[in-house]
Amino acid sequence: LLIGLLVKKEIKINIFPTQEESDRQIEETYSLLEELHLAYNHPFMAKIKNNLGDIKNFISRDRK
Repeated sequence: LLIGLLVKKEIKINIFPTQEESDRQIEETYSLLEELHLAYNHPFMAKIKNNLGDIKNFISRDRK
């Protein structure tokens, strides 16, 4: 089967991407990682703010 494909059309095997393709992949990877970071950051920051409120309430209650 593979020999038949070779006869019909030349198979081009590009092992390395072009500079433009490499740059695009790097930008896309950076963008996706930043999006992932922000997605995890929102719930984390909400928990921190909630815990800070609990700590402030505890301290103010302890001072009375």
